[in-house]
Amino acid sequence: MPNTLDLNRHVPALVAFIDNKLSAHGAKIYKELFNTSLTEFRILSMLAVEPNINAQRIIEFIGLDKAGVSRTIKQLHEKNLLTVVPDPHDLRANNLCLTDSGLALHDQIATVSKAREQRLLSDFNHMEIENLIYLLNKLHQGLEHL
Repeated sequence: MPNTLDLNRHVPALVAFIDNKLSAHGAKIYKELFNTSLTEFRILSMLAVEPNINAQRIIEFIGLDKAGVSRTIKQLHEKNLLTVVPDPHDLRANNLCLTDSGLALHDQIATVSKAREQRLLSDFNHMEIENLIYLLNKLHQGLEHL
């Protein structure tokens, strides 16, 4: 059929397929080992890299929906994994920061995440990995134009 997609060459489909499989596997492992959801780990990771940011920054960078981020922040706060402090520059927003427990959990999960990444990329050489990272970042930045 002339109007069908070649799913082996259609970039949005390939990215979605990879994300679906990686996310399902990560969610299972993080739940089993750390009783943490994938969304919780993504937010913990963002706050480990960029402390004292608000939920809007997380939504924009990671691409999660507002309700899901808000719900997850509440759960992380209830678990004492992050603090919520009013933003002195925007009284409608709160800044988020990991607690010591949140940072410790992040570090444990990050170790497992890095090992998963190493297995995922084990068939690639250094230059292929660098090219892949470059292209993925370029694709990520290009999403703003959609």
